[in-house]
Amino acid sequence: MKPVVPSLWTALLLAGGSLLWAGCRTAEPPTRTPRDLQATLQVLRTNAPPQPTETETPPPRLGLGWEPYQDARLSFDRPVGGKVEPLDDAGSLRVLGPLVPPGYLGYAESEGEIPSLEVLITRHPNPEGLSPEAWGRKQVLDALATVEAEDGPRGGLPVDEGGAIREDKVATTTIGGRPAFRVVFFHFDSEGHETYVADGADMVTFSHAVNIPGNVPIADDQTAACTHILDSVRWAEAR
Repeated sequence: MKPVVPSLWTALLLAGGSLLWAGCRTAEPPTRTPRDLQATLQVLRTNAPPQPTETETPPPRLGLGWEPYQDARLSFDRPVGGKVEPLDDAGSLRVLGPLVPPGYLGYAESEGEIPSLEVLITRHPNPEGLSPEAWGRKQVLDALATVEAEDGPRGGLPVDEGGAIREDKVATTTIGGRPAFRVVFFHFDSEGHETYVADGADMVTFSHAVNIPGNVPIADDQTAACTHILDSVRWAEAR
């Protein structure tokens, strides 16, 4: 019997089928090492488009001008655009800064414009003729006695656990060239500064808040402005 010899066309068909089968087979994926993956990530980071950076909005500033205020007892600089309101017949005053958006003070915008700062100047009879330091220490101890009698919290008072006045919260100073005494109270999220100075038969108290910049964007400018008001005080006989 003669051997079967495939024709040319049969050979070509067989060869083409083999190639087609080879082309349809799925190639095995190359093995990736952790180093390969790290290199790929580095390339992706290098070629990634730059991300937009957020620009911080600078905090608002309380730019104040000053004008003189004077009554029969004292004078001082008051903020332009603000006002000085009488509080009683004894000569007590409220000094207010110009109105600012509530966001300047950390409040919601819905609350409307509010005064940028407040300084209270209050007068109290001083029949015992106490010095500013004696008066200030008495204010603290009297407040402590009231709190303890009512079994209330005393965290806002500048006293230690034993009820002694904390010396790091009090200081001697001057107002208008006269001896004065300052006491720092704690008001939850701010400090309350009270500075006492004698004026004749009265003890005058200068009160203002010292806020935290993280809570009140213009806190530093507020403090500087309140300090300026106190530094500018002149008493009637010294003018």
